[in-house]
Amino acid sequence: FQLPSGRVIAVGRLLLAGLYYIAIWIDVTPPVKAPTAAYALLGGYVAHAAAMLVATWWNWWLDARLAGPAHAIDIALFTAMVAVTDGYTSPFFVFFMFLLLAAAIRWGWRETALTAILVTLLYLLTGLFGAQSGQEFDVYRFVIRTGQLVILSLIVIWFGVNRWGARFQLEAEELLGEPVLDRARIETPLQAG
Repeated sequence: FQLPSGRVIAVGRLLLAGLYYIAIWIDVTPPVKAPTAAYALLGGYVAHAAAMLVATWWNWWLDARLAGPAHAIDIALFTAMVAVTDGYTSPFFVFFMFLLLAAAIRWGWRETALTAILVTLLYLLTGLFGAQSGQEFDVYRFVIRTGQLVILSLIVIWFGVNRWGARFQLEAEELLGEPVLDRARIETPLQAG
């Protein structure tokens, strides 16, 4: 349970991608809108997730360099899967939470907030595009899902703000050395070491 955050994210990405691919492959009813595209997207995503896991497992520097591009691919897959699936076959909720948690774990609350805003806007645009393209569109479900995304975003952002804030509120006992007024500034840190 002491794995670096990059490994946790890479394993989570592969498990989610693999599980979802297996789930829609086993299901007797294919994704509603574009089954061929959904299978192709998820198959490519499983391959991407496996490659990311292998490439970054022992190389923290590569993991740090690929974090942004991998996050962008995750967001693009989320948007594409929302566009080509519908109903219970849509992985929007699980992938949305993965995106927020990956941003919160890897970077911080600001990046989590930016991810939440971007992904929610992409979800809205994808839904509106689907509504205007003449596809079957359930306004009620769309509004409820959008509300869920906003509420969960706010909760995860709140958690991130409080988690990051708690890191910087150290007690006097946790500091290496306490300043003493009768010593020079340089003496206190030297004495603590």
